[in-house]
Amino acid sequence: MGILVDITGLSVNVMTDKELLGLMRLYLGNDYMNIIYMFSVDTCKRLADNEELSILMNDADLRLPAEKIILNKKYRHTYRGISKSYMSFLYMLKCKGLVNNLYVIGKNTKLTEMLVKVFVSQNENINICGSHSIDLEDSKESVVNDINSHAPDIIVVALDTPDVQEWIENNKQMLNAKLCVGLCDISETVVKENVEPPRWIRAMMLGRLYNYIIRRKYTESRKKERIFQTLLTEYKDKKG
Repeated sequence: MGILVDITGLSVNVMTDKELLGLMRLYLGNDYMNIIYMFSVDTCKRLADNEELSILMNDADLRLPAEKIILNKKYRHTYRGISKSYMSFLYMLKCKGLVNNLYVIGKNTKLTEMLVKVFVSQNENINICGSHSIDLEDSKESVVNDINSHAPDIIVVALDTPDVQEWIENNKQMLNAKLCVGLCDISETVVKENVEPPRWIRAMMLGRLYNYIIRRKYTESRKKERIFQTLLTEYKDKKG
């Protein structure tokens, strides 16, 4: 399904949301856990000088763009309905009957709680069966046992690179779940772009406009675009 493109050494799948939905249904019906990584610009930056880790992350079942900026205009404008960002994952959560139980792993307590709110806002019927922040001093065994006791459909691991890969690699053989989705280096953006508008904004029925302005602020970052273009140039020069 879809095509593969080399993004600074990361093999990224370019596919439509419809194709992604089909794969999600397939993965959630398997008897073993599949792994999806969603790569952001910050992920590419962190992996620029770590070829070994790039190879390890390329072994995942699916690798998708977490931000549309990492897909050049050719893919953005030529292919209709492609999965351009983490928003495709949020869209999947809205699909009736696709996901029932979700377990969230985050890097600090506040951010983890905010991510839970974002996921619930997509579909109030989704059961957030548990969550864990890795800044807490819980033992690895207790976290794994808690996850397995709930047997979630999906474990969302919203950590920075390389923590996201290390957590999944160290625990995947022990986890009772259908699918593990690594939201790499994007958790703050997910929260900022999907935060609930202030009460006075909602009272004035301007929530949709507010979310549009906030989302545009983070998705159209010229600074991030320059950083990514520099990464692409350096990668091409390195390859010769």
